[in-house]
Amino acid sequence: MATKQQRSFDIEEYANKIRAALKRLEKDQKPGQQSGTGSKTEVLQEAKDDIVVMLKKGFTAKQIADAMKDDVFSILPKTITELVGSKAPNKQATRRAMSKAASEITGTATNAEHNKQKSKQPAAVAGAPAAGSKATFEIKPDTRDL
Repeated sequence: MATKQQRSFDIEEYANKIRAALKRLEKDQKPGQQSGTGSKTEVLQEAKDDIVVMLKKGFTAKQIADAMKDDVFSILPKTITELVGSKAPNKQATRRAMSKAASEITGTATNAEHNKQKSKQPAAVAGAPAAGSKATFEIKPDTRDL
């Protein structure tokens, strides 16, 4: 078995090559920037800061995805929201959270809690007053079946 012979390099020549390569790197890329080929996710990760800026300006993930579809590649808006790590504010969820906070302060039940309690009550009989109301109705005798 032959032993591998160590290669020798001209120190000054190769040190200059390294310096030139590092200068090109500094000129062509930002620190941490990926280059070469990669997946859609890697490409999106590289442009994440620019996407976040557009979202802060008020553009939706769908608008950004549609813009990319024409010139870059097709992507779902969901991928964009997952990339930036947050979803656009959900109005219903925000309302529920605010309502729950208000009910904790005032001691009243939220709509969800009220509906949950209401569903535990027996079903109303047709023609009968609503449960909990003080209305009355006239009881009629049963009719004879034919």
